Amino acid sequence: MNERFLKLAQETDVWCDQHFAGDDFYDLRWEEKFAELIVRECAITAGLMEHQGRKNIGAAILDSFGVGE
Repeated sequence: MNERFLKLAQETDVWCDQHFAGDDFYDLRWEEKFAELIVRECAITAGLMEHQGRKNIGAAILDSFGVGE
């Protein structure tokens, strides 16, 4: 797994353990939080690139996660 994904997964583990330990829907909450963190990372990358007037934002997001086009 890409290092960025691993970091986000670890952040998700910590957050879910603090907020949903013992919850019957822990796995669902984990998946939702992980997806949220990925979307936030994408938005940050896109916003920074847009602010800099750069193009190919989608490619930059894929690169930041180590995902090929």
